[in-house]
Amino acid sequence: CAPIVNTGVFAIGMLTVFKSILQDYAGGTDIVYYFFVFFIGVNFLVEFGVNTILSAAIARIVKAVEQSLGKKNQ
Repeated sequence: CAPIVNTGVFAIGMLTVFKSILQDYAGGTDIVYYFFVFFIGVNFLVEFGVNTILSAAIARIVKAVEQSLGKKNQ
C-alpha cells in the first residue's frame, strides 16, 4: 500500500508545484500522458521493487533479532 500512497503524493506534488517544468519536459505531448507514463510509472516500479527487496531483508533481520533476544531472555 505504501508505494501507491507515496506515488499519489508524488503525483499531486509534481502537478501542483512543477507543472511548468513538466510541460517543458513533455515537449508538446500531452502533459498528463507524459507524466503518468514516465514519472509515475517509473517511480512506482522503482519503489515497488525496492520495497519488495527490502521487506524480505528487513523481515529476516527482525526474525534473527527476535530469535537472538528470545535465547537471551530464557
